[in-house]
Amino acid sequence: MSESLESNTTDERGTVRRLTPDELAQRAENRAARTSASLAIVTDDRRPTVSIDVAAGALGIARTTAHKAARSTGYLTDGVPVFRVGRRLLVSTAHLRRILGIGDGL
Repeated sequence: MSESLESNTTDERGTVRRLTPDELAQRAENRAARTSASLAIVTDDRRPTVSIDVAAGALGIARTTAHKAARSTGYLTDGVPVFRVGRRLLVSTAHLRRILGIGDGL
């Protein structure tokens, strides 16, 4: 099933149905919890880098959007470069903190 906040979803059999208001509210809560958790990780001074997925969560953007931006430009957003280490895509927490206005980023 999709992670977006769209009003329709597709089940495992491919059937499209409209989400209930409770399901929409639950998705919004889940997204807020992921963003909050990602921000907690980004603000941890002991971590020099985080995965692109955690960085996307901290910025409040979709993982697929983050991966597309990294693939096409090498940056997550202006001033936040993405580093490839083997197959992993990593983002500097100092750059993220600076762009988010948190603590003592670069």
